[in-house]
Amino acid sequence: MAADEETDIAQSELKKAREAAGLTLKDMFLRTRVSVVNLAAIENSDFQSLPVPIYTRNFIHTYARALGVDGGPTLKRYEDFLYSQKMKASAIETKKEEEKKLFRNRTERYKTSLWIAAIIIVFVAVALFVSLQYSPPEPAIQGNGQQTQGIASSPAGPLPEAEPSASDAPAQQTPGAPASPAAAPVPDQPLAKAQDEVSDPSSLIITASEETWVRMIADGQPPVEALLKPGEKISRKAARFDLDIGNAGGVRLVFQGKVIENLGKSGQVIHLRLP
Repeated sequence: MAADEETDIAQSELKKAREAAGLTLKDMFLRTRVSVVNLAAIENSDFQSLPVPIYTRNFIHTYARALGVDGGPTLKRYEDFLYSQKMKASAIETKKEEEKKLFRNRTERYKTSLWIAAIIIVFVAVALFVSLQYSPPEPAIQGNGQQTQGIASSPAGPLPEAEPSASDAPAQQTPGAPASPAAAPVPDQPLAKAQDEVSDPSSLIITASEETWVRMIADGQPPVEALLKPGEKISRKAARFDLDIGNAGGVRLVFQGKVIENLGKSGQVIHLRLP
């Protein structure tokens, strides 16, 4: 209310001085060379319609002198107007800066979250890759007495990666049957006689005629591996055997009183399940 009264006083001072002199705004324009629009804005304290401060201050001084009144109150109101506009602009700028700062903080948190997620993904991928690289493959078993296409290498030494064919299936022979020329016994260590080999029906005897790698699982127990030189043999007692043989043409088996020869070619990898 006080501001309105002050504005009314300003308007009455300016207008009274102009009207007392019997002058119109056009007459004041001819005296001051200040446009009618600007003179009306000064009378009505419509400062936002006036030009930049350096010109507006000069217009107020010129108009006040032409009317013969003190221009100080009008200038003070104009300076107050400029100060209020500056404060509003400062408040808007402060708000904008706060919004920018908040946006930057959110962006930084978002980037940090992305980096953490990327590091976790890379770590999991590397761990999965390493676990897949170093997990030992399990030997595939296709059935009773059938051969696999290969066997994983073991600490005893790498095996040849030959793939058996259907014609290389193990054949069984009765005791006393003549041996194949490819599986002839080693001259410096003759094989045991048939009656000694069949003395225990639950035993398995493996005799090597060539250097052979053998992996044996008896009745589901932990596997036993051996590298047999020519003439060496290994025996176990069990009801069931799973065998991996790295040189099918270099071994002779006796299982439950039966001689098994001609298991395959020299250097051929086979898998057997007995019985």
